[in-house]
Amino acid sequence: MSELGLAEFFGMAEALGIIGTMFVVPYFSRKQMQSLSVDIQTKVLNDMGEKFLKIVEHVMEDPPIQNVIDNQEKFSREEAYAFYILWVCSHAYAMNKRKSI
Repeated sequence: MSELGLAEFFGMAEALGIIGTMFVVPYFSRKQMQSLSVDIQTKVLNDMGEKFLKIVEHVMEDPPIQNVIDNQEKFSREEAYAFYILWVCSHAYAMNKRKSI
């Protein structure tokens, strides 16, 4: 059996390092992609929430414009506000289920 020199030892260590990197890089890139996906979903939900809030505010200020959304039923200011409160609670529940809060 021949003895390994220092150069051969470092050559084998380099090969093992490259092989190890082939397993480590996909693992961490998958973790990062999952985190990025959650961040994008959260941003989209927050943007949608803000837009919905603006719609509700406009309907509460001027109830006749709700005909654009629903021409079947007329909501009072109290009903519109109750609907908004229900929506906020539903949003909080969904975030809790996703473990966002």
